[in-house]
Amino acid sequence: IQKVSEILGNQKYPLYSPNYYMLKNTDKYLNMPLYAERLRFFSDSVPFLEILLKGYIDYYSPYLNFSSNEKMDVLKCIEYGCYPAYLVTKQESYLLADTLSSNYYATTFAKQQDAIVKNYHLINEALKPVIGATIVERKSLEVGVYQIIYSNNYQIFVNYTNQDYTVDEVTIPSLGYIGGAV
Repeated sequence: IQKVSEILGNQKYPLYSPNYYMLKNTDKYLNMPLYAERLRFFSDSVPFLEILLKGYIDYYSPYLNFSSNEKMDVLKCIEYGCYPAYLVTKQESYLLADTLSSNYYATTFAKQQDAIVKNYHLINEALKPVIGATIVERKSLEVGVYQIIYSNNYQIFVNYTNQDYTVDEVTIPSLGYIGGAV
């Protein structure tokens, strides 16, 4: 730890899943987990790391073009204040078959462009009001429905359920979100 700290000094870098002692040198946290460990049974997973870092270090999701449930992962990005990330190539993915990158599939930008643009606009619209703000509170209103309150008195509600949810005369659409002043 000491040697790495000496080498990096006060410089900041974008880092993939840095250890805690590397956070002081982290400019951007890449590959922020969207899901907790699934080895135990819990009724809820608390995004502790995201709550801790929001407003201090920008962080980015795992590659969304490899997501098994893109809609849920986009909602997780909104709930966690996480920017979307994609791994893209200019050429067709099958050309990677006989390379060290053969595990990358669905990377062709031309085929991913519509989804990337759509998800970017959705996440940007949700998170633009909280840029630079910290998360001060996260409430579980019901299983699958969350309220995230930011230091700038903005709140975001996220609904992962298949039913609309109403709280304080605000209706959060199913599999959707809504944001506004506290």
